[in-house]
Amino acid sequence: KLYKELEAKNFRIDSLLVENQIIGKRAAELTALSEAQLAQLNAQDAALHTAYFFMGTRKDLKSNDINVKDKDSGYRTSLFPPVDVRTFDRLETDSKSAKILTKHPEGSYELVRDAEKKYTLIIKNPENFWNASKYLIIQIK
Repeated sequence: KLYKELEAKNFRIDSLLVENQIIGKRAAELTALSEAQLAQLNAQDAALHTAYFFMGTRKDLKSNDINVKDKDSGYRTSLFPPVDVRTFDRLETDSKSAKILTKHPEGSYELVRDAEKKYTLIIKNPENFWNASKYLIIQIK
């Protein structure tokens, strides 16, 4: 009788060990899936909050085929440094002449001159500013 009880308990222990292995394997699969989903969410978040800017002279714009007036022309993103719209709120032009060529709502930004008469772009309302375009093109001299 004790032998049968011992066999039953050993069988139960073996069953629990197998069940534990299955649970451990499933936990590892779920962890990997969760990490993959998190990486995908982070990539989507970065893409959603990424914008691009180009600052250059008229000659720079022309030599890089950047035509703001042609709405169908796609910009070569490789020419435009990416920025995170959540944190990009100012851009020093280091120029005494600056003109924003892309369309952004008035009141969402300001071009301010410093003591040396050089312009700095200050984005006052990032959400409004970047809703118009994910590209910012500034012509300087």
